[in-house]
Amino acid sequence: MNLRDRLSDAPIIVVAFVMAILFGGINLLLNVAIGLTRLNWAAVISAVIGGLVFGSLMSLLIRFQRRRSGGVATARLVSVAIKEGKLPEIASAEEWGPLLDRRRRQAKFYRWVGPVEFGLFALLGVYVLFADSARDLLWGLEIVFFVAAVIAYPIWANRQLAKIETLENQLSQRTATTT
Repeated sequence: MNLRDRLSDAPIIVVAFVMAILFGGINLLLNVAIGLTRLNWAAVISAVIGGLVFGSLMSLLIRFQRRRSGGVATARLVSVAIKEGKLPEIASAEEWGPLLDRRRRQAKFYRWVGPVEFGLFALLGVYVLFADSARDLLWGLEIVFFVAAVIAYPIWANRQLAKIETLENQLSQRTATTT
């Protein structure tokens, strides 16, 4: 079980704390690495405050998404079903039909938004690469990461759509056999 799986089941306060630590820590390390700041108390306090704000906002968003998806247990079941491509025995058409439809709409949305978003970040990285030649390696790595995301997002979305379609077919077959 990876960190994402553990966080999907974790209480919201744990999610907020982990997000705060990750965001604040990564932000501080990157700022020190690219020379925007030195490692001192002011930088640490700034990273802690930024991490707390980010963790709080993200936990509110995750809390909203959990409620919208039918609760933690249902959202987890849907995620596992999509990942494995197999509908659980307790899945009913009334409950799972709208949940799978929502996941399908999300995957279709991210299929085009993901490449646009990360493509813009890659262009920003190219601009910064030429504007700040002192940190060529860092900005070059950033560009490579964002271009990889531009390529990976549609592939991921298409795989998600195929798995969701498989689940919808299983659900319709199950409904047809019970009626």
